[in-house]
Amino acid sequence: DICDSLSGLEENISFDPARHEEISHRLDMIYGLLQKHKVKEIIELISLKEDLHAKLSSIENIDADIERLKEEVSILNIKLEKLSVDLRKKRQSVIPGLEKEIALILMKLGMEKVVVKVEMIDLEEYTDWGRDTVEFLFSANPGSPPAAVSKIASGGELSRLMLALKSLITKKNLLPTVILDEIDMGVSGEIAGKVGNLLKSMADSMQLIAITHLPQIAGKAQEHFKVYKKYADDRTVSGVVRLSDDERIEEIAAMLSNETVSQAAKQTAKELLQNS
Repeated sequence: DICDSLSGLEENISFDPARHEEISHRLDMIYGLLQKHKVKEIIELISLKEDLHAKLSSIENIDADIERLKEEVSILNIKLEKLSVDLRKKRQSVIPGLEKEIALILMKLGMEKVVVKVEMIDLEEYTDWGRDTVEFLFSANPGSPPAAVSKIASGGELSRLMLALKSLITKKNLLPTVILDEIDMGVSGEIAGKVGNLLKSMADSMQLIAITHLPQIAGKAQEHFKVYKKYADDRTVSGVVRLSDDERIEEIAAMLSNETVSQAAKQTAKELLQNS
């Protein structure tokens, strides 16, 4: 019976050497692809094939994509140019008034013959602020042509110019608090008093913190904080302390004195605080 069954099976089996070779070659190719792409399942190969086909299709359509992107860039460039021109016109419209306001403030700060000019310079490339830049020109002496602030302004002149700009910014309520670190650099005497008056007027509408070594300016403040350093535990530490009225007199008098605080300095300090 077994022999009959085997004979029957043998008669129904058809062996095709060519088909066997084809299947073997196909399996070898599949195993090779699995190793090449470092995957374990045929389904992963199929997924990889679909991804590659999608990428190939996008490459074949790249010319159309390039043309589409060129059109988008062209439209954006037109919009960018319009925004740049609008921004330039707005800047140009406020320049005359800005020049006048800065000059008026600087005159109050002792620069009676000052000339302030604001120039707009076209740029070749766009920036975050448009296609032009602004340069401040300045002259503090009669007969001298205005030149770039960075080239001719002294320390005191630069301090007053920055103070004038910050004063204008505060008028627009753009900043709730302003911290000025030695904005009085390079000024003294009568000019220091005028700077103090301007700082006081700015403080009427905002919080103003000024770091100064000038008694004329410190005397204009509503509050006085002393910043100090001390050596403790083998290291230097900084501290801040709020001063009482008497302590304010002592500190301002110290600014007015040499090594020893005199009674005359204390009296002057009192007068500075009383007139603030």
